[in-house]
Amino acid sequence: DGTVIPDEVRELARAIMRKVLARHHRPDLSRCNMVIDQRGVELSDGGDTTFSLWASLKTLDGKVAIPLLSHDYFEGRRGLRKKSIQVNEREDGTLVFGIITDIGNAVRDLKAEYEERRKRRAAEGRACDTIALDWGLRTLFATSEGGLLGRSFLSRLRAYDARISKLAAYRQRHGLRVRSPRYDREVQRLRGFLRSEIGRVLNRLVDVHAPETIVVEMLDFRHPHLSRRLNRILSNSGRSIVNEKLQDLHERYGIKIVEVNAAYSSQECSSCGYVDKRNRTEEQFHCLWCGKKQHADVNASRNQRARSGKG
Repeated sequence: DGTVIPDEVRELARAIMRKVLARHHRPDLSRCNMVIDQRGVELSDGGDTTFSLWASLKTLDGKVAIPLLSHDYFEGRRGLRKKSIQVNEREDGTLVFGIITDIGNAVRDLKAEYEERRKRRAAEGRACDTIALDWGLRTLFATSEGGLLGRSFLSRLRAYDARISKLAAYRQRHGLRVRSPRYDREVQRLRGFLRSEIGRVLNRLVDVHAPETIVVEMLDFRHPHLSRRLNRILSNSGRSIVNEKLQDLHERYGIKIVEVNAAYSSQECSSCGYVDKRNRTEEQFHCLWCGKKQHADVNASRNQRARSGKG
C-alpha cells in the first residue's frame, strides 16, 4: 500500500531467512533435467577425433558443438539409440549429457530370455521360485537359500564412516559448517559405493538363482556400530537405492517384488515358529524350543519368505 518498511524490520526478515536457509536446502532445478530432441540437437560420430560422438546444439546464435565420451555401460546397453539427449546438472554445477536409448524391445527380449532360463533350471531341478532377503549391514543381504551376500560390507562402511566423521568433527571444532565441497565429495563417494555394491550383489543373485519373486523386508538402514551421521545418510540413500534396483529388476526381467513386515523376524524360529529375544545372540540363532541352530540373518530371511505366503 506504499508504506515504507523500516530498515530494522527488513534486517530482521533477512536474519530469519538466513536461519531458515541454513537448515534447509535452497530450491533449485538440479532434478528438473532438460531433454532435447532432434529438433534442437544433431548427433554425429566422432570420426578421427578423440571423442566418440558429437552433439551439435541449435541456439539462437548458431550451433554449439559438444564432444561426448562413451563408456562400456553405454556401449553394452541394449536398445535403439534415439536422436535425443538429456542434460543433467550435478551438485557441483557441471553438466552431463546423456543420449536417450529406447529399451522397450530390448526389455521384451530380456524377459523372454529370463523366462527360458527359468524353464531350463526347472527342468534341471534347480528352480528357485521365491527367494527372501534380510538386510543385515554386517553382510549386505542374507538369503532364504542360506547365502550371505556382501560379507565385507560393514567393514567398508566403517572406513567411509571414519573419513566422513573425522572431516565433520574437524569442521565443527573450527566453527565451520559441516557441509563443504570436500564433505559433499565424501558423501557422494559413499553413495556411489552403495549403488555399485547393491547393484553387483542383486545382479549376482538373479544370475545364480533366477527367482520368480523376491521378498524383502521393510528396510531400516541402521547399524549400532556406525555413527548417527552415517546411519542418517544410509537411511536417506540406502533404501532408495535398493528400491530403485529392485524396480529395475522388475521392469527388466519381470521379477515380482513383495515387501513384508519384518517385526520379530530375527527372534522367531523359522522351523517351529517359537518367538523369544533370547533365541538370537549376535550372528547366531539358537531356538530355545526346538534347538535349531543357523545364521541369524538367514533365519530372518526364511521367516520373511514364509510371511509372504510363498514359502
